[in-house]
Amino acid sequence: MRHLNAQQRVGLVIIDYLQLLVRDTRERGMVEDVSHISCQLKLLARELHLPVVALSQLSRAVETRAGKILQISNLSKI
Repeated sequence: MRHLNAQQRVGLVIIDYLQLLVRDTRERGMVEDVSHISCQLKLLARELHLPVVALSQLSRAVETRAGKILQISNLSKI
């Protein structure tokens, strides 16, 4: 991304399906991986001064929670 932005100014980065970036490791769980990737994407957005949009699928568990407030743990597994 940095290389592409150096060649030609990028106006927007869209990540279609954030869970595909999550590594399948036993060291960390999916929630930790998504949190880490989200932080890295935010740092990239600040560094390159461009918006980053990450799309993700949610599980239906949020529908049973009072208040229905979304959390990272509501992201669906692949």
